Amino acid sequence: MALDYEIKSVRLTPSDDDSHLHIELIGYASSHVEGEEIMIPIARALQKMAFSEKFHVMVNGEPVEVKAGKCATCGIEPYLVTDADKPDFNQIEELPQK
Repeated sequence: MALDYEIKSVRLTPSDDDSHLHIELIGYASSHVEGEEIMIPIARALQKMAFSEKFHVMVNGEPVEVKAGKCATCGIEPYLVTDADKPDFNQIEELPQK
């Protein structure tokens, strides 16, 4: 069975030109660590996804899968996106910040 983790928090960092924020780390819930989220960078999330592990965010009470993409503002890759994102609204960036 493939593991599927809910991303519950995010750490954002200013972009190189300070015009917007980028995802630095995502925090996900794991049964290995009770009550605390595990914070990992995008590269580690993509590595886990390459080995059939999945990540999702909750949007209107429904899980939406996270996938590799690019920043909608500047096009930087790799980045994390969902199908529920809008041009000016990344679901992951709107999660509680840690």
